[in-house]
Amino acid sequence: MANTFALPVITALAIVRAMKPSRMSKSLKDQNWASVAIDLVLVTISVLIALQLGQLAQSHADQQGLRQTLERLDEETQTNMDILDHYLSRYAGIAEADEIARAAIVACDSSDEALDQVEYAIALMVADLNPSFVFRTAEEMARQDRFLDRLSPEFRAAFNQFQAQLAEDDDQSTINFMLIWDNHVMNDPAVGADLSPDLLTTPLQLTEPMAALCQDNAFKRRYFITAALIAGLEARMSNLRASAVAFRATLAEERARQG
Repeated sequence: MANTFALPVITALAIVRAMKPSRMSKSLKDQNWASVAIDLVLVTISVLIALQLGQLAQSHADQQGLRQTLERLDEETQTNMDILDHYLSRYAGIAEADEIARAAIVACDSSDEALDQVEYAIALMVADLNPSFVFRTAEEMARQDRFLDRLSPEFRAAFNQFQAQLAEDDDQSTINFMLIWDNHVMNDPAVGADLSPDLLTTPLQLTEPMAALCQDNAFKRRYFITAALIAGLEARMSNLRASAVAFRATLAEERARQG
């Protein structure tokens, strides 16, 4: 960019230096105002041409930069969609485990198998369900007025709407994950930890038998709240996935428009 802005100055200086200083001095000395005027007009025209060339070069550089940024934004959006697909598949696994565990709690199944099923469901629920989305290119473009001014109003509206939804859902997933962790790990006396070195063992273990847990209203309330928080996350991520698909379609149209 600095080289682009320096072009007019360098061009103008070259033109001025190319002119014979002695000629202008002689014209001034002789009070040949017509010759002086012609020299000044030539310098002015040369500077204006150089400025125009500089503006054209800057415009070309901005357009090229915008195309590259839109390409990176498309790749970034695809990355976020891949992240969403990963977590949506995990939510599906949790829903399946939750259905089995919920049936065991409602039926007050006191078998060891039922206890294992509830432990497994809780372990899935308190695992890391907080996606880390990518915002780098979007944040970069939002700070570049020279890019934003070239975008169509339709794309700018879609861009702002999708980025706002992405940021909101990113914040909400963090909040829900913290609530889930507090609800079923930090503050639930019925959930303990297995300190066995066997990594295949479920790290969280219930401290009471199923016969007691199914009668424990506090435990059941915590369990169903956690399940509801995860269901809310799944709904949010599903909606965000649909919004990402729509945004990529709008982005493809904008990339075609920008050439």
